Amino acid sequence: MRKFVGRTAQVEMAGDPPAPAVVTVGDRRWAIVRVEREWFDTGHGTLPARASTWRTRRHRKMYELLAAGGARLHLYLDYGRGDKRLWRLATVEEPDGSEQ
Repeated sequence: MRKFVGRTAQVEMAGDPPAPAVVTVGDRRWAIVRVEREWFDTGHGTLPARASTWRTRRHRKMYELLAAGGARLHLYLDYGRGDKRLWRLATVEEPDGSEQ
């Protein structure tokens, strides 16, 4: 079952082009086996139409990752905050029988 996490993550990158290789949130650590999907999100989320201006756009690089052990992670890099880039783990879907 998919579980909302919504916490800041530490991400180690590897490869060419660089992709997430290890994701750590608190005391949990996932070794990434494969990037299932990646895309950019520059939408406005759930803002009302009257507030949808260029200033309110999201600037995120989204990742759907497969970790060793079968967990699926939904992670994003928020790069719209000037010099401060922030990794966030949105959700984790653990394989049946291995939820923590």
